[in-house]
Formats: sequence, structure tokens, C-alpha cells
Amino acid sequence: MLRKNYYTTTALVAVLALSFPQVSPAQNASVGTSSGSSAGKSDGANTGSAADASVGTSSGSSEGKSDGANTGSAADASVGTSSGSSEGKSDGANAGSAADASNGANPGAVAGASDDAEPTEVTETTIGAGGARKSNQEFGTQVDGSTTLAGEEGAEATAAKDGEMSPFEKSFMRQHGSAAVGSLLDDGSEVVANIGDRVVVNRDGQLVVYKDDNALLLREGVNVRTETFSDGSTRTLVARAAGDHVVTVRDGEGRVLSRTQVAADGTEVKLFDDTVRAESIDAALLNTYTGVDSILVSTAGQAALRAALQADTKPDRRFSLRQIREHEEVRNLVPSIDLDTINFATGSAAIFKDQVDNLSDIGTTMEEILSANPREVFLIEGHTDPVGDAASNLALSDRRAETIALALSENFTIAPENLLVQGYGEQFLKVETEDASLANRRATVRQITPLLQQASAD
Repeated sequence: MLRKNYYTTTALVAVLALSFPQVSPAQNASVGTSSGSSAGKSDGANTGSAADASVGTSSGSSEGKSDGANTGSAADASVGTSSGSSEGKSDGANAGSAADASNGANPGAVAGASDDAEPTEVTETTIGAGGARKSNQEFGTQVDGSTTLAGEEGAEATAAKDGEMSPFEKSFMRQHGSAAVGSLLDDGSEVVANIGDRVVVNRDGQLVVYKDDNALLLREGVNVRTETFSDGSTRTLVARAAGDHVVTVRDGEGRVLSRTQVAADGTEVKLFDDTVRAESIDAALLNTYTGVDSILVSTAGQAALRAALQADTKPDRRFSLRQIREHEEVRNLVPSIDLDTINFATGSAAIFKDQVDNLSDIGTTMEEILSANPREVFLIEGHTDPVGDAASNLALSDRRAETIALALSENFTIAPENLLVQGYGEQFLKVETEDASLANRRATVRQITPLLQQASAD
């Protein structure tokens, strides 16, 4: 295999990272992390290709966001397990990660999911003007720690003051003890990179990225209330001016367990619910799953896109969100659409107006699907080629994926809570090469509702 590194990707929904300190250089060479400027040579960072664009998601925080705007998401650990073997990784490490992913998807009861539990701490804030990052704006720091690029409309991200931690970092420290590069977490993982809005750790030879998974919901004018309970679990309510709100529950480790839309009239739509125990995945059966081919948005019209997103997929079981994020074989049970018409500038996690037009067909199709059924959930995935170090590629792919989701919610009638993002860096190459490759720098979209375990669907 030519893939340099495989890693687990964990979307850690911690307190919103709305300011960005300098990137802490990754120090663990064995897991493909780089230090200093080498991070800037990451796949996505070196290319301006469309696929590259899809590779990263923007983090929840952004330039122009005040600490007050950064509230209460605990950490969302949506872990994507890696498959196969890679440098510095033993088969045992991969197998252990997979087993943890499938078994860990069955959490016990948490106080945050109970209406009767009393919180031990409550924080509340309103996102003000300029307090939410837009898809055409850069982050305060690049993956190599350099200063930000200017956004399309001259919006310059405001880097955090030297030595000042972002709210995300503070939340990460509360949950894990430290966010400093080189430090060891309680579970033995080593922090190998910290770019303010994301922390990458080496866990048993796999890279795991922690980020704020609620960032898409933090738009100007929303009120964010987070309740923390005695078991460490949290319940975050994001309320909008129209009277509707979104409730997200996380466990004591910050892993997102459920998300519910609540309309102004009180009508509830459960989007996913990992508090309902999911059947464990038998690792031996993963290779027996029959995957579905992906299609290119550049060659498909709206009819083909709709057919792919609403394919008559009927898995013989339901999966938790964590299992879907962690297992490629599970995700591949539903079709994916490669957004090959999107191009990011070198090192950029922003998308500009000329690129938004290239999202017209997929955006309009998703908009129509959600209009018919607001329960549908879409996963935006980011990928890079293997140029550069794996830790930087992972962070960049995650940032860019979030940018795609932001662009979709900003320019179409697509509720951000119906979108989930996950970066996979260089883990899943379409073309087996160590060189720069447009085909490997890509973002994909898939509708994962048929796979999700939803309490209301049973």
C-alpha cells in the first residue's frame, strides 16, 4: 500500500473555537506529523484543486469571533477508524481501533439525555455580528502556524494573541488534562498538533483529530445555552430568532450522542440518537459489505444526483453515527458524490463566490430533499492526497469539509444541523500514488439517513 498513514478522525465538539492561536508543531514523526512549516506543505495546502477543496472542513471557530461567542460545546468525538495498515501502525492497532469504534458506539445512559437531571453548570451566550465564520473567510492560523490569508471580501481572520488559548483548547484541557504538543492524555494518547480550532493526537499509532462539531450551527444572532451535568455529559441548545432550536447531547468524553430539531410550535425531529444502543459491528464481516460506486458532480445532472442521494439502500441493520464515521465499509453502503468542481487555493480553507456556483446542482438537490423530509442527514467528507505530513492533511481536510457544509447552508435552504462533517486526510486514496493528485484531493457528500439509528424510525 502506498498510503503513508492511516488515522482515526475524531470530531470533538468542544467549546467553540472562535479564536486561533499559532499552530503547535507536531512532534511525532512516526505518525506522520510535521513540525513548523512542513505542515504547510500538506496535500491540500499545496494544491488548489477541487478535490483538495473538499478535503477539509472549517472548524467551528473563526476570525472575528469573540470569546463570548464561543460557547459550550463539549467535545464531540466522532471517530473515523482507519483500515488496513500503514507506517508506524500495526494491524493490532487498527483492529483495536475498529473494535473500540464499534463497541464504543453503545454508550450507557447519560444525565444530559434526561429531562429530569439537574445541571451543575450552565453557560449562555449570543453570537454577535462577526462572531461566526463564513465559508469565504480563512481561519486565524493555517495548518503550518502561519498568519491567515485574506477572505474574498477582504475579511482578514484575527489570530489569537500570543499565549492566549482558544475556548476550544480550554474545553479540551478540561476534558483531557492538556492540549500542549507532546503531552499525554489520560488514555495514553499523545498530542502531536494543536492549531487552535483542532487538536490532533496519536492514539496507538493512529491520528485522531478533535474539533467542534457544532460550529455549523453558530450563526449570527443565535443564542447558545450549554448545561453540564455531574457525569460530565452536556446538553447544548442553539436557539434561533425564528423560535426554533437544536438540542445536542454529548457524553462525558464530549462524544455527540444525539441531535434534535425543535420547531417553534414544539414539533421535534430526532436526526440521530446514539443513546439508543446499536448492535456492535463484527470486524470479520466488514469486508463482506457490498459497497456502492460514487459519482462525479461534474458529470451528473440533478436527476442523477437525486437518485444517488436517495438510492433505495436498505441495510439489514441500523448503525450509530459513530460507527458510520469510523467505518468506510459502512459508509460505502450508500452512494457518495465527489464534488470535483470545487477548487481550493493553496493552503486555503475558504470557498469564494465563483466556486459557490459549482455547488448549484448538488445544493439545489439537497434543498429539495430536505424540503420533502427534514429528517434527512448528509455527511460531508474531506480527503487529501499524501503530499506532506498526515497530521496536517487530516486537519486541513477536516477544515475544508466544514467549509463546504458552510457554503451549502449559506447559499441554499439547508439547515446546518442536517449536515455533519468529517475529514479523513490521506487515508482513503482514489489513486494509489505518493505524488500530488487532483483525484485524491476531493470532498464527497452522501446521505446517511438509511444507515442512521434514529429512535423515531424504530
